[in-house]
Amino acid sequence: MVSAGELRTLWGAFSKRTAVLRIAPTRGKEHLHALLGDEFAGIVGSDRFVAYNSLDPAKRQVCWSHLRRDFTFHADLGLGPQEAFGLDGLEITWDVFQAWKQFQEDGDRAALQERVDGCRRLREPPRTSGSPHSLRTEPRLSQPLQPGQGDSGDWGREEYAQALLGEDFALEFEEGDAPVTGASGEAVWQLVLEASGPFKARAASLELERREQFHREFVDLLESHREGDQIELPAPYLVVLGTRRSVSM
Repeated sequence: MVSAGELRTLWGAFSKRTAVLRIAPTRGKEHLHALLGDEFAGIVGSDRFVAYNSLDPAKRQVCWSHLRRDFTFHADLGLGPQEAFGLDGLEITWDVFQAWKQFQEDGDRAALQERVDGCRRLREPPRTSGSPHSLRTEPRLSQPLQPGQGDSGDWGREEYAQALLGEDFALEFEEGDAPVTGASGEAVWQLVLEASGPFKARAASLELERREQFHREFVDLLESHREGDQIELPAPYLVVLGTRRSVSM
């Protein structure tokens, strides 16, 4: 919103009976905590905006609709383990929504808790609940790798590097993060289209309508990682340092 010619943020906290709104100069976490106060003992339902990361995870519920959007994004990429992660997430999301729908009909909170607890456990197919997605009993990343196997989703795994290089190298690993940054989600999207890589190839392979949906989901995901006036999407990486072992003659 704009106030006196300058951008402002409208913060809101809502319960069944009360709504509290506050205009603040930024979306910084300090304004979130000023809104909630020091004695708030409830559960905060929120999207994945970075300011909410300052809350105790035990006191925060991430919006399941936002999670479903993100799981769909990962599933649609079709990048091996990332696709598996997205599909598994969609399966769990579907079950959670079904549990909530049933609670809306019967009001049985104990039964709701039991259903939600069941969503936390991976179950073997075939599925009987009518879910449109297939859940694997183990994530693909847990499968043993042979040298030369795997895809780009495996390259950041220590086990993959070790299997690929065998016992000829002594390996050290360093983890880091090179966040994707930009003035806006749309600006980062344009950079992705100009670069090479799986995102550009994925976008180019889609029909117009699906590509536009992919575009919107990608920009929304980026905007959920806005920090002040800049996007900061975490992008962890793994550096492998290898020293060839000496060969006995």
